[in-house]
Amino acid sequence: MTFTRKFFTADLHLGHHGILRHCPATRPFDTVEAMDTEILRRINARVEPSDILYIVGDFALSGDTEYVRHLFHSIRGRKVLIVGNHDLDKKGRLVKTIHDLPWDIPPTAALETTDEGCHVYLHHYGCRVWPRHLKAAYHFFGHSHGNLPPLGLSRDVGIDCLDMSFAPATFTEIQESLVSVDTAWHQSMVTAFGSSVPPLESFRCRPVLQPMLWNMFADLEARGLHSSMRIVGIETRERGWVTVTRQLDARLSAAERRRIDDLIVDWEMDLSEEDRHD
Repeated sequence: MTFTRKFFTADLHLGHHGILRHCPATRPFDTVEAMDTEILRRINARVEPSDILYIVGDFALSGDTEYVRHLFHSIRGRKVLIVGNHDLDKKGRLVKTIHDLPWDIPPTAALETTDEGCHVYLHHYGCRVWPRHLKAAYHFFGHSHGNLPPLGLSRDVGIDCLDMSFAPATFTEIQESLVSVDTAWHQSMVTAFGSSVPPLESFRCRPVLQPMLWNMFADLEARGLHSSMRIVGIETRERGWVTVTRQLDARLSAAERRRIDDLIVDWEMDLSEEDRHD
């Protein structure tokens, strides 16, 4: 029995000459036909006929109906379109060329699905909040062509994102690309340490650091520093260096600021070492 997998992608822009100028770094092709051929090759190298391919907006931009239909049928899989801005005409209606294609389900503005036991919300535009976002639901979007960074459990899945390799990806692959701590763990931190814990989306580090982060906040509380310092974000940056972003009370003396900065540097070094050696 064939096992159905799900793949996610966005912003194919098939048949679109203008995208070659808009995204020259990721689309270094001399012709739009060469671009389309490569996109189809990369999709079909991964997707089997029984798989589901979610296209999160901007499928094709071409007035050549037969060419678009040829591209559609050349792509493997059961194709589902979450409508993007370029899939609509000037009156906000689905372009007839797109509308008449035999999609697996009718194109829709947004869609909720599940994969690997997780909820996923698909929308062409990146949302600040989305259905079930407080219950660890993921949000995959497009439109931004790699220019909008991930936020919490949301990210751009368009082919112009460098880590998407100009191809669709599975949920597991996308999940692993998101650096974010566990939602339930974050809520337990808020319960224990209150407003000193920054929002979930401010933790841009791997879950392996959770025990050390808990100890860090406990140390902060034990030292009585809550009133003089507020942590606003924890993020793994290039070369595996974990940065603790903080705001200090303006009334602190220079000596007090140096003492807190030294403490933060010690935390950053310990967190970075743990992250790199996991």
